[in-house]
Amino acid sequence: MSKPSIFFSHSSRDGELLSVLKDQIMEKTGGSFDIFLSSDGQSIPFGTNWVYAIQEALEETQAVFVFVSPQSIQSGWVYFEAGYAYSKKKNVVPVGLFGTQIGLLPPPLGLLNGFDLDGADGANKLMGTINEILGHDHKYRFSQLEFASIFQRQSERSNSAFSKVVETIYATGRSEAVAEDVKHLTFDFDRPVRAIARIRTLSEENGWPCSSRLGSSAAWAGMELLLFDAYEENFRFSILGAAFEQCLPILESVMESGIQLSIKELKFSIFLQSHLVIERDVNFQSFSLQGTEAEINPKGGFQFRSLQFELIAASYDIDPATIKINGSRSEIRVRANSDHLIPLDIVELIGLLMEHRLIKVQTQ
Repeated sequence: MSKPSIFFSHSSRDGELLSVLKDQIMEKTGGSFDIFLSSDGQSIPFGTNWVYAIQEALEETQAVFVFVSPQSIQSGWVYFEAGYAYSKKKNVVPVGLFGTQIGLLPPPLGLLNGFDLDGADGANKLMGTINEILGHDHKYRFSQLEFASIFQRQSERSNSAFSKVVETIYATGRSEAVAEDVKHLTFDFDRPVRAIARIRTLSEENGWPCSSRLGSSAAWAGMELLLFDAYEENFRFSILGAAFEQCLPILESVMESGIQLSIKELKFSIFLQSHLVIERDVNFQSFSLQGTEAEINPKGGFQFRSLQFELIAASYDIDPATIKINGSRSEIRVRANSDHLIPLDIVELIGLLMEHRLIKVQTQ
């Protein structure tokens, strides 16, 4: 008796990520079902008629998961595969990828029930949906760190360029839980310590050495996290651009800890390498980003996936009294809800700004 199968409909540009995701699912479920992924080099053997193989797989599958990304949404193939499967009365489930929100999709995909793959919860929703459709009962769940490690592999190439552009990232947040404690004079002094302890445990379990100095702080190579007591900004971390890749899984656990501390919003200051500057002209910024994923935000600046951002060009002036040059560095200011933030979006944002020449080499 052949095993049941599911079909991953996708853009080939997202194939590397989905291949890693497929391997993770197959490993954790003991290969109790097959996953057809046309770009993995296995689902379609060499010499096979590609279109016929796709059609045959769609005929035999129990469900089609349509991974909707900025790349795949422009491809006719995902619409063909989804439409063909739907006509055969198969389960068709759209899945938002790389910040694509299923709830905002137009018809026909927007008419189908789906979900966004924007964190461990989304990955576990995928597992739960597979269980439901196939009648299986796999107990395996993705942790936030496992989810982050999958996306980290996808970003290795782009992150190499990222480290050459970004010098340092600083982030701050205000804990609503701490604020309420202070307001009612019931502050739990162990709350930050417990949060740090959770992060340290996750780090050690995954082989990332961590040191703690005061109980409410932690440091890794290139990254530092501080949880304060009753200050205006109780949550603060800094990370070097060169360390962003290796710290990405840790950063995911920091985000998870921030949610547990009721930190609703994080504010980022992204400072560029000293030889780079940001385009000063706001009109040129808007013009250059037309037709991209970055949209003008009514509250100011731009919106890119999970990030609201503003481009701040360097400025200089001379103090006539001291003949001293004062100035500020080029900076990207970002706001994000901690429960929606996808750290990989920061990497993609930098790539977008470089591609459209809003970050450029400083000229004398």
